[in-house]
Amino acid sequence: MSRARGLMLAAALALVWGCPPDKPPVTPIAVKDQELPEDPAGLIKYADEQMTKHTAQGAVNAIAALKKALIKEKSYEALWRAARAAAWLSDEYEDKDNKRTWAETGMGYAKDAMALEPQKVEGQYYYALTLGQYLFIEQSNPTKARQLLPQVLESSKSSVKINEKFDHAGPLRLLGSLYAQAPEPPTSVGDHEEGAKLLSKATQLAPTYPQNWLLLGDAHRINRNLDAAEDAYNRVLAAQPGPEWEHFLPRWQKQAQDGLKKVESLRRQKSSGRDAPF
Repeated sequence: MSRARGLMLAAALALVWGCPPDKPPVTPIAVKDQELPEDPAGLIKYADEQMTKHTAQGAVNAIAALKKALIKEKSYEALWRAARAAAWLSDEYEDKDNKRTWAETGMGYAKDAMALEPQKVEGQYYYALTLGQYLFIEQSNPTKARQLLPQVLESSKSSVKINEKFDHAGPLRLLGSLYAQAPEPPTSVGDHEEGAKLLSKATQLAPTYPQNWLLLGDAHRINRNLDAAEDAYNRVLAAQPGPEWEHFLPRWQKQAQDGLKKVESLRRQKSSGRDAPF
């Protein structure tokens, strides 16, 4: 994989797993131990409530609670939730040190979850997510990208096989985007037609989730299906905020606007007899 191709793939992974906000959040201080519940079930419930806030503070508090739960009992339910919170934080931060720390933290929790319950979707899914985040951070190292990409692909496929509907069709979104945006063989693992097919299925299973349409728009644009790409991007722009994605919607809508500009550029190039890489 050339450095240019590696950078392009890393950029694709950044889009799949979220892009950093315009300004990095202030590092929050975790909730004090004495303020947390004592029983594992209460700690997991607290963590879930904190994650619904969709803030860095909430994610840090969730991890604090889940760490306490894991001291008492090494449970799958606590481990995958800790991986989820770490993945959220890795997306949220802009600086590489924080992104790397949280991605590695999430990978560790997800691996432990997979070791306990290899046939459950959450561990596989969040391992692929956090590994992809780490790959994005290490984008300047094509050797490492070659080593990590098959692992991202394997866990993505596993999560699709176990439960493709999880997290608003997240496994399909993950695998479809990887196929759609990675260079095709022999350069890399991409399959642009298959990627568009998987992302189309994601929009059917979770039609109100805007990122499914955003990534389908990208896949159609890559395949030069420009009318279909335009329709998908416009669905993102018309999307209504939902409790689980309100935090991310402005970012996705900006990316959809950028996608529409690229569609118009491709149309101009086509009418002039020129073509350009996606």
